[in-house]
Amino acid sequence: MKKYFYQTVNSTQNIAKEYLKKGNLDIAYFTATEQTAGYGKRNRYFYSPARQGIYLSVALPGFNVINKNIDLLTPALSTAVVQKLQATYPNHHFSLKWVNDIYLNNKKIAGILTEQVSNGVVIGIGINLNNKTFPNNLMSKAGSINDPYFYQKNLVPSIVKAILYAINTYQTGLFLNKYKQLSSIINKMVTIRLGTKEIYGNVIDIDQLGHLVLEHEGKVVHLNSGEVIKIIT
Repeated sequence: MKKYFYQTVNSTQNIAKEYLKKGNLDIAYFTATEQTAGYGKRNRYFYSPARQGIYLSVALPGFNVINKNIDLLTPALSTAVVQKLQATYPNHHFSLKWVNDIYLNNKKIAGILTEQVSNGVVIGIGINLNNKTFPNNLMSKAGSINDPYFYQKNLVPSIVKAILYAINTYQTGLFLNKYKQLSSIINKMVTIRLGTKEIYGNVIDIDQLGHLVLEHEGKVVHLNSGEVIKIIT
């Protein structure tokens, strides 16, 4: 496996995608101490200040997601990463908001992004580890693990190992029980954004395909996409 370390980049995701476009055949990961244009799901800006977090992308040349199990990949990645974080910080209690957001103390501290390109897959993760401040628009919803010594803890190789384990086992679905245990929304009333509309309902479960099972207007629906924008109770 190849390893690339940078001081400041626009985005480790972009660098990893360029690596795949060049036809490289080795799995590689890319980390930076700072990103100027880090992004997450739906191209949202990911705040990536210098030496305050982990900004990591893993390039997987030739990796093809099994279509029938495609929606299991991101939950599997999320579960594997949380388990590594929990082992590193045993006094913290992490949770998952479907489908890819990692929470601590009711604030988002990490997110996972999976992007499939023509010659492979790039998996990105950003983790807030020692953020002292956030931009005003993030103050109410972003959090940090608050570990000033994280560079000494060898977290990046541990997380890369978790990612590689997840991509090789996601299709079995064996992680789902743990994923559900970590869920912050099962048995909660939530508002979900689906494209341009929003729906409201009670989260009953997460099914064997990784879909959200929601009771909405007297019917049970299975959602394979959408964004939980509000947790009511």
